[in-house]
Amino acid sequence: MASNNGKARLLLPAGVGDLYWTIVKFQAFCKRHGITDPYVSTITGPEQFKGALLRSGEFLDMVPFIKIDEQAQTFINPLPPWLRSIYLSMWHGHRTSYHDFLGFDYLLVYNSAINSGKCLEKVDDLECNWYFPLNVSDEQTLFKDQCVEKYGKYAVYLWSFCGGGYSEDFHVKQFSIDKLTESIKRFTQQTKLTPVFVGGWYDMQWPNQYLNTMIPTIPDSVNLVGQTTLDQLFGVIKGAEIVIGCHCGPMVMSGVFHKKTVMMWAKSYPHFDPMSPWVVCPPDTRDTTYRPVFTNGLTVDSFVKKLTDLYEAD
Repeated sequence: MASNNGKARLLLPAGVGDLYWTIVKFQAFCKRHGITDPYVSTITGPEQFKGALLRSGEFLDMVPFIKIDEQAQTFINPLPPWLRSIYLSMWHGHRTSYHDFLGFDYLLVYNSAINSGKCLEKVDDLECNWYFPLNVSDEQTLFKDQCVEKYGKYAVYLWSFCGGGYSEDFHVKQFSIDKLTESIKRFTQQTKLTPVFVGGWYDMQWPNQYLNTMIPTIPDSVNLVGQTTLDQLFGVIKGAEIVIGCHCGPMVMSGVFHKKTVMMWAKSYPHFDPMSPWVVCPPDTRDTTYRPVFTNGLTVDSFVKKLTDLYEAD
C-alpha cells in the first residue's frame, strides 16, 4: 500500500520515450497499490543524458494525473555495483518495479521491457493506457497552426546524432549522411513537402556536426532544431504530413499522435531486441501509420520508396 494516505513518491526513467512507456502502465500500477496522490521524479546517470532530463520535466508537466516531486531529478554517476545489478535486471525486462528504492516508495520502469522486445500489453497483467491524457496548451495549438500557415504541407525530420553510440556508430555506418541527405532531397522533390528539421538544442552541439552540415544543403529546408519547447515540438509534429527520423522519444510520440511515422533502426545494435522496433508505438499504429525502417542494407531508392508508400497510403 502507498504511504501517507495515498500519497507516494515514484522514481521513473528519464527521456520522453522512456517516460511514455512507463506511464502507459502508471495508472494501473497506482490503482493496484492504492496510490491516489502520486509524485514523480526522474532518474538518470551519465552526463550526456542531461538533455533527456530537460525534456522529461516538460513532458511530465503535460500529464494531468501526476505531480512532479520536490526532488524532480535523481542524478547518479557512476552507478554503484548494487544499482548496476538492478538496472541490468530491469534492462532485460526481468523486473518492472522495486519497492523502497533510494528513498522513494517505488522505482517504476517499463522501457526495459521495450528494449527486450516485449509488448507492454503482454509484460504483466496491468492494463495499458496507450492514449493516456496529455494537456494540450494554447502554445502547442498556436504553434501547430503557425507552422501549417508558414510552411504549407511539410515533413518533419528528427535526427539526434548524439555524439556516438547508437546513432553515430550504427545508423551512420550503415546508412551514411550523404545517403540520408540525398533521400531527403529526392523525397522532397517528389512530394513538394517542405522539409522541417526539429530536435533539442543539444542535437546541434555534438562534435560530429552532422546536422549543421546536412541541413543547409537541402533546398527550402526549415531549421527549428533547438528552437522549440517540447510543447511547440509536439505542435510541429501534429501539423506535419509525415514524420521521419531515428528512434527517440518525440518520434515515439509522433506514432502516439497517429501521424504517419517512419522510424529508422539499426538491427545490429546490441542493446535492442530485434522485436523492439515493432513494439515502441501503440498496437493499432504498428505497420499502419507507424513503420520501422532498418538501416542495414538500406539504399536511397528503397528508403525513398518506403517514405513515398507511407505518405501516399490512405
